[in-house]
Amino acid sequence: DKLIIDLRGNPGGFLEVAVDIASWFLPVGKVVVTEDYGDDTRDRVHRSRGYNVFTDRLNLVILIDQGSASASEIFAGALSENGKGTLIGAQSFGKGSVQQVFEVTDNTSVKVTVAHWLTPNGNSISDGGITPDIEVKMPEYAQLPYINPEKELKESDLSDQVKTAEQMLNALDLNPGNVDGYYDEDTTKAVKQFQEKNELEVTGTLNAETTVKLMSNLRDKLKENDPQVKKAIEELNKNN
Repeated sequence: DKLIIDLRGNPGGFLEVAVDIASWFLPVGKVVVTEDYGDDTRDRVHRSRGYNVFTDRLNLVILIDQGSASASEIFAGALSENGKGTLIGAQSFGKGSVQQVFEVTDNTSVKVTVAHWLTPNGNSISDGGITPDIEVKMPEYAQLPYINPEKELKESDLSDQVKTAEQMLNALDLNPGNVDGYYDEDTTKAVKQFQEKNELEVTGTLNAETTVKLMSNLRDKLKENDPQVKKAIEELNKNN
């Protein structure tokens, strides 16, 4: 009777699949999404098929963020506005356009937006995306980019990759000194501490094995301390 659906970073998929999955939760006939062509005679309303998989006993939280787009926004908006789920996280991406490809010549084509998706309450998904019921920010380190493990980072290096590594070390409570992209003695010391703690060869250099382990540890920390998931669990338990 409690469920969390995590749509963070979900770029979407097929419209029909979004309608189909929404039908697991919504009574038959409830509006899932409307394709608005700017002409009432052409608008197409997609409604729930009412599979009755889940009953009103279900307490549902849906997690969204700026990476939730397209079909995932359709699903989140449909359940929220039909009173079936609480949205937690951050504003979604806002990809609510219906596009059609027209052939111009044998070798060229043009993609044209022909309609927009509207939520059950008539809100355009393209107009700023879906707003969560409860906004919860993620820690800054959750947005750090990937470090290429094939490129070794060492003392005296200066790059954006080094700065990212310093930010990761900081997030793991290791002090790399100034977070400025310069691999100095403090950075080397922090890397050695990390290597020793994780039973790696202590070199002070970010080789492939150390880099992969650094990113892995950061992911583990985020899983253990995910504020959006914690808030979702809190809301579900509050509704007992």
